[in-house]
Amino acid sequence: MAFKHMDMDNDGFITVRDLKGLMEASGEELSAVELEAMILEFALDGRVGFAEFRTMMEAFEREAPVLSAHASSPGSRRSTVIQRLSVISEPFS
Repeated sequence: MAFKHMDMDNDGFITVRDLKGLMEASGEELSAVELEAMILEFALDGRVGFAEFRTMMEAFEREAPVLSAHASSPGSRRSTVIQRLSVISEPFS
């Protein structure tokens, strides 16, 4: 399951620390501020639980055609976050 892979410390949440490791492993180099913004896009407490993760992935599946068409639009942070997470999690789905 993708969530378990992304929850690198197995605490039941995807945090900035988890996301940093995943992004680095996928060749993405993002600052702590960018990573925190990605997490806060979906979880105001700074930790993405399974329900929030499922919501993100469902959103990507519904919005994939729209996201592809607007990926380069300014202010498309949500679509960028969903796309990055889905690419990282794809081999583990």
